[in-house]
Amino acid sequence: MRALSNHAGSTCQIPKLDKILIQLRNINVRQKFKQGASVQNLVRRYKLTRQMINLIVTSEADGAPILVGDAHKQMELKL
Repeated sequence: MRALSNHAGSTCQIPKLDKILIQLRNINVRQKFKQGASVQNLVRRYKLTRQMINLIVTSEADGAPILVGDAHKQMELKL
């Protein structure tokens, strides 16, 4: 409780579960693509558009975060 009292009144951002699940999905998409899966196969498997699959598999090379398009999905927890 002492550690919590040191931060009383401040807020902490915690990723929502769906954000974490999307991040894990994107990691899996990249792994499957690197293992040779075609974009069309990934579209069917993950039920995403070709554009989204292409964005996921190319964003890593551009240094973009592994999570694409969902940075707003966090909740604030007041301490």
